[in-house]
Amino acid sequence: MAFPNPERADARRNVAGRLLCLTVLAATATPLAAAGQTVSSATLVSDFRTMCMATNASREGALAEAEKRRWVQFPTKGFAQGNETFIEARRSGDRFLLVSENPGDLLGADGKQRIRVRYKVCRVFARVDDPKAVITFAEGVVGPIKPYSADTFAREWFYSRTDAGPRPLITNGDAVEAARAGRFRQLMVSDEQTPARAKNTALSYTVVVTP
Repeated sequence: MAFPNPERADARRNVAGRLLCLTVLAATATPLAAAGQTVSSATLVSDFRTMCMATNASREGALAEAEKRRWVQFPTKGFAQGNETFIEARRSGDRFLLVSENPGDLLGADGKQRIRVRYKVCRVFARVDDPKAVITFAEGVVGPIKPYSADTFAREWFYSRTDAGPRPLITNGDAVEAARAGRFRQLMVSDEQTPARAKNTALSYTVVVTP
């Protein structure tokens, strides 16, 4: 997976699309439609902080938090892409949690070698009252880092989580180094806003690590 200069718009689109294709397809399947009830954006953000970010997208941690909150098991049909080594879903009312793991690779610093990695994905979604507030939350997490892709209701960032705060991933070497240190992160907000679609807002947190 190449990491070209994020200042270039075409590069941002390219790297975002390529990373999604190779890494997080399980996390980007269209969510099932909610039952029609709207929840507050603050509630979705709270769920995300607790079950995904605080646990570093750990399947054990995320599911343990869901169990503590008495979220119930939910079928994963419609989410699985076929390459997952693990996938489970939970539900609480009209809020959903999807946790998965799948193998993939990153391009090495030389742009040729492929480094085997594992993608840990934690995602929450629901129909919320203020989708833009969810984007504002995500922007607060990454600070000045520019998104690799963005539109009215969606944003996507790749970064390294360091003690000094988030740092952008610019080169292949940056990405591999971050993965080896357990610091590679992808944060994504997506939203289905057309009448024919689910109208769910989703927050997705991916941690990339070497096996």
